[in-house]
Amino acid sequence: LVQTGTSASGQASLPVSWEVDFWGRRAARSGVADADLAAARFSLEAGRALLAAQTVETVLAIRAADARLAEATAQAGIQEELTRLTRARAARGLSPRSDAAPLEAALASSQAAIAGLAAERDANRRALAGLLGDARGPDPDVGPLPSGLPAPPRLVDAALLARRPDVREAEAQLAAAGGRERLARLALMPSLTW
Repeated sequence: LVQTGTSASGQASLPVSWEVDFWGRRAARSGVADADLAAARFSLEAGRALLAAQTVETVLAIRAADARLAEATAQAGIQEELTRLTRARAARGLSPRSDAAPLEAALASSQAAIAGLAAERDANRRALAGLLGDARGPDPDVGPLPSGLPAPPRLVDAALLARRPDVREAEAQLAAAGGRERLARLALMPSLTW
């Protein structure tokens, strides 16, 4: 009897070695990783703060545009009434027809300002919808105007500045860069592996 076939053989090798860490490379790598993680966390915190600041700024811009729009609408109403009265006086012969021309120009200017303010308000509402992640539409409710805003602080404490996320992120990035520099120096040292 003759048998034919193939056979396979394999060999697995698992090299195991230990390195004695005389100079603290593992601790330096761990320090760099911790500093990088802290920098990433502070970057996330700074992004959240920036998003909140942009949202508040946009809400205040919408409220300011609403207030200016209401004022311009009231002013246009007054100018429209004055124009109507001046035309009526001119029709009865009590004043020259040329008196209505400056009032008509002012009314046209006010109406153009109203259109510009409405466009500004709508653009800010679309921006707010984008900041809030609202894809439904550009008309989020921003509520009524606040009756009074708190006064800004007169002095800024140094501890307050040190708590800012961007400052803390820069400190963590500086620590990570220092750790990388230490790792580069330690890489020049000999290693003992067995």
